Amino acid sequence: MRKIDGYVFVSSGVTNTEEVFGKPINYAGNHENFHTNGLVPYSTPDEAINSAKIFVKTHGRSTKTRVARLEMSIAENEKEFDLFRDRESLVVIMGSEYGNAILGPVIEGKLSIGHLPGADVCSNGFKTFSSVDRMSAFEAAYYLGQEVNRQAQSGVRIGSFKIEFIE
Repeated sequence: MRKIDGYVFVSSGVTNTEEVFGKPINYAGNHENFHTNGLVPYSTPDEAINSAKIFVKTHGRSTKTRVARLEMSIAENEKEFDLFRDRESLVVIMGSEYGNAILGPVIEGKLSIGHLPGADVCSNGFKTFSSVDRMSAFEAAYYLGQEVNRQAQSGVRIGSFKIEFIE
């Protein structure tokens, strides 16, 4: 099980889409998209705040930038999926050659991903799977994972996701 506990900044653009940024791993600079950096956050809020300030100065299309604390636990293999059976606030992490997409439920009026029964959390307002009358959070996340495997032929992981904005 992989644990992620750190800080990120979220930038909103002109099109009202949001992007999450963390510590640069693959590129020189002070930030990298959280989807492509291996899901690596900053260690301290000051790192995220300073990087967000630089980002705003260098990216004129950013209309709003916020810093948040991010906590995730991610099952690294199918054997660990059962550890999430009774949890809430679940997401599916879809891997591809372009990085990791963190998927939650489709929210009416928000962007989804093709025909998948899920949406990137950056597009759905950071909504996660929670238990509803017809299925548990785990069942909903697991179903999305199966559909990602079937339709996108992509590997998936299930994890918990908690984001709290601090600035």
